[in-house]
Formats: sequence, C-alpha cells, structure tokens
Amino acid sequence: MEYAKSNRAIAAFLQDMHLRGIKEINPLITNEVSYPELSIYFGDEVDKAVEIMLKDNIVRGYVVDRVLKCPECNTMSIRTRYLCPSCNSFNVERVSLLEHLVCGYIGSSRSFEQAGEHQVCPKCGRVLRTVGVDWRVIGTTFECYDCGYMFDEPKVGHVCIPNGHIFDPTTSKYEPVYKYVIDEAVMKIVSEGHLINATVAHVLENLGYKVQVDGVIKGLSGVDHKFKVIGFKGDQVIAVDTSNPSSSREYLMQMAAKVLDARPSKAVLIVLSEEPLKDVEPLALTLNINLIVARNLAELEEVMLQSLSSESKKEVELPTKAE
Repeated sequence: MEYAKSNRAIAAFLQDMHLRGIKEINPLITNEVSYPELSIYFGDEVDKAVEIMLKDNIVRGYVVDRVLKCPECNTMSIRTRYLCPSCNSFNVERVSLLEHLVCGYIGSSRSFEQAGEHQVCPKCGRVLRTVGVDWRVIGTTFECYDCGYMFDEPKVGHVCIPNGHIFDPTTSKYEPVYKYVIDEAVMKIVSEGHLINATVAHVLENLGYKVQVDGVIKGLSGVDHKFKVIGFKGDQVIAVDTSNPSSSREYLMQMAAKVLDARPSKAVLIVLSEEPLKDVEPLALTLNINLIVARNLAELEEVMLQSLSSESKKEVELPTKAE
C-alpha cells in the first residue's frame, strides 16, 4: 500500500489497529469531542488524517451522538436556561396546578398560602385538608416569578460559560459526532501483511536496492522460491519474509529450507510483536536467518535502517582493513 510511503502515520495506525484487533474508533465526549486513539498517531492533525481516510475509503463515519456548540466561539461548555415566553426571564419554575373542589378555584401551588402544615385557598379562605376530598392536583405548569405568567412549555436559551454568549436553538450549532469504522477490505489488506511489505520495500529502496514485492529467487535445485520482499544491489540479494509472533518458530523452519536452496546474501524474518521473541532468537541464529522484531512500523523502519546501514558500512570498510 502506498500509505507506507506517502503517509506512514496512517500506515502505523492501521497496522496497530490490526494487531490490537480494533476496528472501531469511538469518540470521547467531555467539554470537547476527541479521539484519544487517533491522537496517538496524528497529534494535532486528527481532523486532517480523518478527512484523508474518509476520502480514500479507509474508514467510514457513523453518527453516534450530537453536541451543542456556541455559534460564536465554538465551545461546548454551555449552560441551558428555561425562559419565560412573555418577558424572557430565566426566573421560572415548574409548579403544580391545584383545584379546590369546594369552591372550584384552580391555581398554581404558589397561589395558595401556607398555614402550618396546610394550604389556604386564596379565593374562599378555607384550609385544604384532605387531598382527593376537598382538593386535588390536576397537573403541572411553568410560572414566571418575575411577571407571573403561566405557561406549559418554556423557551430554551443557552449561555456559553467561557465568554457569556447568549443564543437559542435557532442560532446554536448542533453538530454530529462520529465513530469511525475501518473498512473490511482495508483490514484484510493489512492482515495479509501488505503494509509491512511496503515498509520493508521503502527501507530497501532508500538504501539503494532494487526491490521486488512477492519476488522469486530460483534455487540451486531449479525450484522458484517466493519471498515477501527481495532487494537487489550489485551482487547482494536480501530476501525478506514476515510472520506472526505465534507462528514465528514454525515459519523459521519453513523459511530455512527456502534460504538453503535460494542462497540469498542475507535472509531476514520480520515479526511485529509487543514482546521480544527471546525463545526464537537462538533458532534464527542457528539457521543463519536475521530475526527482526519490532513493535510497530515506525520501529521496524528504524531497526531495519540501523541494521542494514551498519552492515553496508562494514562491507565498504572490509577491503580497507585488509589492506
């Protein structure tokens, strides 16, 4: 995949998601919307990386929530207010509507004066004693404490906390929040090792090798042996294969048979693993196969460059030492 060359951060992200078995990237919603897993790879350029991956069909976005933002400063730190439809005051409260069955008066609970443990009807002055007998609750309503207006539903207003901007639902930003799902076809390509192969090819090309991905070397027996990546430079031939950590020992044995017949100048087995493969290293040394273990693509590139550059330097220096 070209991303191993053109955008190695995206390549590293995809490879690590495959190794961790993660296909969905979910948002973290606090006073902002963030994607911690994406920030590890893209830093402050998460939005740019997501835009590229959406455009190239690497990920697909699905709406999982919506968030309210200030239209002036874009903050999500917002306080919501209920407002009186008559005077726009925020000093409103939901109250109970009471009916005095004796005289038929209906009013908010605030209109009934308190007399000890009981309430007094403002119309007839009688005490409300037994609910369901001389009075009852017939519903709720909102009441404005400033102008006395009663209403079923308040207006909704918002204030952004950092800057005090006042706005309402008609002017607010109400934006979708997405989760991102890595495309199945892309995950299949990654699982087949194409990003690792592309990274290896990129390193070898930078070191001056002519590269074949899924190349073939004809062995002494006349049999064609296929390697994931082959690098050619002068009379030097580097044959590279890759393996999963769990099957690296078995793969070493299979690779050894190919190497014995193909006789490349250098044979390399690459394994991406969070843990070192100390139990496999002695076998690789015995089979004359260079085992490179890296945690991710960035580390793989670094280790390969160090290993192959130092060996190339030794090859140049040897004749000088012999003199």
